Amino acid sequence: MAGALEKFKMKILLANEGCIMGGVETWMVSLSSQLLARGHQCELFFFNHGPMEQNLPPDITAHFGDLADLLKLVSSQGFDLVHANSTDWHMGVAAVRSLGAKLVLTSHGRSVPTWNPLNCDALVSCSRWEAEEQQALTGVPVRTVLNGIDTGRFKAAEVTEVAGPPIVAWIGRGINVEQKRIDKLAAIAPLLHRGGERLHLVEPYGPEEVSKVAPEAVRALLPVVDFWGAVPVEEMAAFYLKVAASGGCVLSTSSFEGLPLTLLEAQAAGCPAIGPDVRGVNECIDPKHGGFLYPFETQVEELASLIIKTLGNADEMRWRRAACAQFARDQFS
Repeated sequence: MAGALEKFKMKILLANEGCIMGGVETWMVSLSSQLLARGHQCELFFFNHGPMEQNLPPDITAHFGDLADLLKLVSSQGFDLVHANSTDWHMGVAAVRSLGAKLVLTSHGRSVPTWNPLNCDALVSCSRWEAEEQQALTGVPVRTVLNGIDTGRFKAAEVTEVAGPPIVAWIGRGINVEQKRIDKLAAIAPLLHRGGERLHLVEPYGPEEVSKVAPEAVRALLPVVDFWGAVPVEEMAAFYLKVAASGGCVLSTSSFEGLPLTLLEAQAAGCPAIGPDVRGVNECIDPKHGGFLYPFETQVEELASLIIKTLGNADEMRWRRAACAQFARDQFS
């Protein structure tokens, strides 16, 4: 299959509604790089501007505009295939098929009931749970292609001596309260701080923006957080290594995920992940392979105690670092 694709050179346009600092945008950049490396022409299109723009590689052409701009681009440049987010239905992306381009969609965690064999050519999901849910809504065969990561870039380093205190790293968009649940993090943060853990929030919007949607969470977090800000994409691998070397972990409080790249990257770098037993998260954190899953309904005091106890077990954390790195390499490379 790979050989056939490399012989047939295509013009591919990867499209998405937003250009925010998120997993979909990171995934688009990685996919475009892989397609370019195989000799295809690949460009990006976003319906809206956003903070991810400054992190787009200079060697990848990116376009911005509305549906008319998208159609004009596909027509004038003769793109063979448009790949979009399944949620881009409301942007009118299905119209590219009227120009002769194939339309492939990936579902990144939100099922859309409107796709059918008459308005798209293929439908893919990044996780098993999402493929099953999406399949029940459409007559298009839904394939599962799990999110993958560059395990050459995200790889573990031997931790001979822990440089504690442990860092508990939370990575996500704090403004997306419904999904990422920064309010849940804020509830346990003071207890973790009191227990000796250092809290690092890799959150690109910052306290000022997050306070517009979750003011109480920001007030609770600011006094106990050691770091709150963005980490450049090219520095994320080093960040995970730093967390691992501290004897710490990456913590998720999400209510659901598609298949989060951050948890995969962290584990590949030997940084154990702790997260709720919810769809998407429980596909990439495995207790048998160094991960830690907790019931989403776990009470604040109990959750903080579980995290502190887990990070405090040096022998177990040593096993977790090695096991999760192997798991990520084996399952998500």
